[in-house]
Amino acid sequence: MKIGKSIDKIKISTTKYIGKKIEADGTVTFKFQIPENLKWSEGTHFHLAFSDFIKDSKPDTDLVRSFSIMSMENERYIGFTTRVKDDCSLYKKRLMKLKTGDDMFIFKFRNNMKLKREGRPVVFISMGVGIATFRPLIKEFVRDSNEITKLTNINIDSSRSYVYNDEIKLILQDNFINHYVSSRKELYERIDECLSDSTNLYYIVGSDKFLRVIRAYLVEHSVDPSDITVDKKAEVLVDFFNEEQ
Repeated sequence: MKIGKSIDKIKISTTKYIGKKIEADGTVTFKFQIPENLKWSEGTHFHLAFSDFIKDSKPDTDLVRSFSIMSMENERYIGFTTRVKDDCSLYKKRLMKLKTGDDMFIFKFRNNMKLKREGRPVVFISMGVGIATFRPLIKEFVRDSNEITKLTNINIDSSRSYVYNDEIKLILQDNFINHYVSSRKELYERIDECLSDSTNLYYIVGSDKFLRVIRAYLVEHSVDPSDITVDKKAEVLVDFFNEEQ
């Protein structure tokens, strides 16, 4: 993980741990207080570090990670959702041992996934816990669907432990369609249904391989690359998608 050599030039805020929630089998949401005057928009990701991550004036990359914020400002906490397996990393083991009130550092807030309002349908395609990036965008759409004619959410999880399932199934808006799928066959069937509408805007979240494969499939089926959004900075997109798949 690249934190940058000039960590001293990065604005770092202190937050306190509030608690955690089990979202699905092996999937946990961690919640933190919002520092005063901190604001973010839907689709933002950030860095979260343990208070001792600076050692000998250098950041210990084992003690900091980047996460998508799964919460809205009006929910009054900063949250992220992640997989936590039995053989998880030192970082996640320490997360699981946090106690209410423990201090953490947050910094480097960025957003590559802003919700576009262009009078067109929008399609979200995610893999597993990648749906965490889309949760606040879905909630914002439910709050205000202006200039978005329809939103389709497709999430693939072979374990069938679908994240936010109970919450999302309560959304009853006619212009919101949700699909949880457990196989690549089902995934491509749902994508093919969307491809029948050439006006769609697409967002993809998942592993690097998932991003490349799904984006390539969309482009092969006549989707303009400019209509596809992934969680990468614009300056790295060309090299990222030119790499061998």
